Amino acid sequence: MVCAAVLSNGPVVSKSSCLVKHSRFTLCAAHHTEEHGGDWKSCEVCPKTWPLEMYVWYGTNKWNFEKLENPPSYEPTHCGACGRVIVLSKDGYSVNPDGSHRCMDCWEH
Repeated sequence: MVCAAVLSNGPVVSKSSCLVKHSRFTLCAAHHTEEHGGDWKSCEVCPKTWPLEMYVWYGTNKWNFEKLENPPSYEPTHCGACGRVIVLSKDGYSVNPDGSHRCMDCWEH
């Protein structure tokens, strides 16, 4: 497990380093931290841990040493008030108790 070996070797100096980004924003690191066991790319627990959109992002973003092959498709997340598409990995939003999402323009209403 190359990623686990990299994560455990030595101090990290910069909060913007690739290693810090990898350890915070990838499935590989989350899988290792949560001690799921086995290979992160075939883990059955990881896809159930986050909304599918975030699972795909965590597995395919630029901070991965290896990317998730053939990520599953998903329906985009929409604001429950105005219908605008919310990109969970970059847009601000809130989640209501009923599970619906609100974009930043609608969250106060």
